[in-house]
Amino acid sequence: RTRSVQTEPETEPGPPSSVSWCLLSISGAAGVFISPVFCCPSGICLDLVSEGQVGKSVLLPCNSTKSPPVDVFWRDEKENNVLDIIQDKPDLENQDKKYKGRVSSFPSQFQNKNYSIVLEKLEKNDAGNYKCSIVSDGDRVTTRVNLTVSQTAAGLLFCITALAQPR
Repeated sequence: RTRSVQTEPETEPGPPSSVSWCLLSISGAAGVFISPVFCCPSGICLDLVSEGQVGKSVLLPCNSTKSPPVDVFWRDEKENNVLDIIQDKPDLENQDKKYKGRVSSFPSQFQNKNYSIVLEKLEKNDAGNYKCSIVSDGDRVTTRVNLTVSQTAAGLLFCITALAQPR
């Protein structure tokens, strides 16, 4: 399945650069695994798609070009706090109760500018838009992820092509 998306800049647009992500999604007894097949070199605002299954786990990808330490703010479409990562340390203090005990990050990957999270024990109402905003030196870069949650397992390869713009 191929989907094309175009970002809408919140600030004055710079010259767009074309980027492509291909994600491999495999569902099975162990859950849903989504992995980038090709990584975006720019790390600048992208719209991505993740698919998961009720009761399983799903990876919500987020990468940066900024060197650590940075502040990362994961939010759902209602602006609920999914996870904050402050100066490369997960901060669960203000996490929304809906996500407590269901979200994990990869602190060992922060040095590689990877701020992806795993949302566990998926529920049908977890479907929707999520955003990962990375703030460093006053600059903000946002990645949007659209999560769909189904009742049944599926395996697919899908590519997303986007025009990237700084946020």
